[in-house]
Amino acid sequence: MPLYAMSKSSEENRLFKLLKAFEEFYKPWIEELWYLRIPTFGAVLSFLSFWVIDQTVEVYRVFALNAFIEARLPNIQDWQTFLSFFFIFILSFSIWYSARKLSKKLLNKKEAAGPEKYLALILGALPPLAFVFGLVRAALQAFQAKSIQELIVLSCWIVLVIILCCVMYSLVINFQDEIIKGILAFLLSCLALALFLLVFIKGEVASILGSVSIVAIFLSVFVIGSSSLLYWGYKSKFPIITFLVFILIGSSWLDLNDNHRIRQLESPSPHTLLTLDESFLKWKEVRKNEILAFEKAGKRYPIYIVSAQGGGIFAAYHAASTLSRLQDLCPAFANHVFAISGVSGGSLGAAVFSSLINTELKPYSGMHLNEIRTDTL
Repeated sequence: MPLYAMSKSSEENRLFKLLKAFEEFYKPWIEELWYLRIPTFGAVLSFLSFWVIDQTVEVYRVFALNAFIEARLPNIQDWQTFLSFFFIFILSFSIWYSARKLSKKLLNKKEAAGPEKYLALILGALPPLAFVFGLVRAALQAFQAKSIQELIVLSCWIVLVIILCCVMYSLVINFQDEIIKGILAFLLSCLALALFLLVFIKGEVASILGSVSIVAIFLSVFVIGSSSLLYWGYKSKFPIITFLVFILIGSSWLDLNDNHRIRQLESPSPHTLLTLDESFLKWKEVRKNEILAFEKAGKRYPIYIVSAQGGGIFAAYHAASTLSRLQDLCPAFANHVFAISGVSGGSLGAAVFSSLINTELKPYSGMHLNEIRTDTL
């Protein structure tokens, strides 16, 4: 046999062995992922939701900003921060436990062999890991904005989440199944209670839970419910999930869903805005007694024009909380505001402040709330 033929045959054998070894490595992972496709989908979706989405990172910055508002009582925002931590870890536990049970039940083995035995742990770790990455993104934004207080809070939260992840890893590795089942029962009870309150009380509970908690609750219920349906489908040899998908498609096609159409109101009567000069003269006329009192005291009457910058959810919260804080410190502040100009999130925060003034603040001498109600943004 020629020498080059022997060399070619040897290279083909090495390539074949390499491909064979690669197949032996990835095949168990692919098989495991196929049976764990529901927990995998939930884990990947949570990873994207808590890290990649910009609005979620802005919510983290809002939590951090709220932690440093001075001289206030505990409020809803504090509960949102705590519950976000709590329900993200419930989601993590739900994904891990669902993946672990599906692996045992569907693959008919007590424990997965080889590296793939850690797959359930990897999937369960994705939500808190995404939470850490999202907090890091928020911390980088705070660093760029030179907001030292935010940076301190976010850094502490990052360390706290990492510690909790280590504790959770030790928990699921070392504890017995009976203890795990007891913890699972407690967490599922909390999840069921939150879901019940969301369905029957709605608005009030949703405002306490916050957007991050609601997303985590939805994903937890989705993973647990869909994993159970997947298991029952395999055992009964009936494609339950596929059947439900066809029902959803059919009901949408036949227009049987409640699509919550937007309620349409009659068009308001045309409203002609005053010019800037006319608005300012009218604004001064309402406050002429106060202006005269300031002049008699030898003082100038303060007039404020507020400019609120854009920046999404964080800018909206920053504008609303700053203006509200100024109003708390100086109850006459709103009476001295001639105009508020804002873009994007800043305009939303300004609108929230204006709405609070109109609905929560009682009129006092010299105050003319009708002027604030005029939309001059």
